[in-house]
Amino acid sequence: HLSHRHGPAFFGHGVGRHLLRRHQFDRVARFYDRWGTPAIFFSRFIPGVRALVPVFAGATHQPWPRVLVPIAAASAIWYAGLVQIGLFAGHNLDRLSALLDRVNTTLAVVAGLVVAVLVVWWLSTRAEPDE
Repeated sequence: HLSHRHGPAFFGHGVGRHLLRRHQFDRVARFYDRWGTPAIFFSRFIPGVRALVPVFAGATHQPWPRVLVPIAAASAIWYAGLVQIGLFAGHNLDRLSALLDRVNTTLAVVAGLVVAVLVVWWLSTRAEPDE
């Protein structure tokens, strides 16, 4: 509601005009007019982007059904997936713990090798250059 009411004015004055120029704002509006529903749906699965897309949809005055329906559908899928992952993790704690132990051991070995290479490089480049 806020972005629908104040979005165009925000991007026309003050700080907002430095974030998006008028032609950029118009381009965003055309994008929503063409791809709004699928773009809103798929954006809900991209961290960071998922918070911005509905704001710009409101600012460009997209009709609420074109915004609400894909957000609700994608959110239902997203949270159902998180619940399934939680159930799987809860039933397989021993297997997940063993997997994490192996991953952590591998990462520790890789980190040790990287540190060793960096120490060798650092020591070999400390000698004064020949003049």
